[in-house]
Amino acid sequence: PAGLSAAHKLGLRGYEVALAEAGTELGGRVARECRLPGLAAWGRVRDYRIGQTGKMTNVNVYRSSALTADDIMNGARPSGHVAIYDDDHYYMITWAACWPSCLSRTATA
Repeated sequence: PAGLSAAHKLGLRGYEVALAEAGTELGGRVARECRLPGLAAWGRVRDYRIGQTGKMTNVNVYRSSALTADDIMNGARPSGHVAIYDDDHYYMITWAACWPSCLSRTATA
C-alpha cells in the first residue's frame, strides 16, 4: 500500500497529508490481493498503516474521491509538495493553488 505508507511516513515527519482514495477501501492493490489464497498476511501491512494514519491529526483521508493524477497534471494545483502514488506510478510535484478543496470532490454515478 504505497499511498498509505507514504501518508504514514510523511505524517510522522510532521507534514500535512491529504490521502485521496478513489474507492471506499484503502490499500490499493493490496486490498484486493490479500483476498487471494495464501496472501492474507499482506493485509496486515495495510491494516497497520490504516490504524497508524487514523491516529494522526495531520493526515486526512478522502474516500470516494474523483481526484486523479491527471487532474493534478491538468491544473488542480494544491499548494506545497504533492506526491501521487497509484498502483503503477509515483509522481512528485510542487505547486500552489487550491489545497485541499480539490481533494474533496467526490465521484458521481
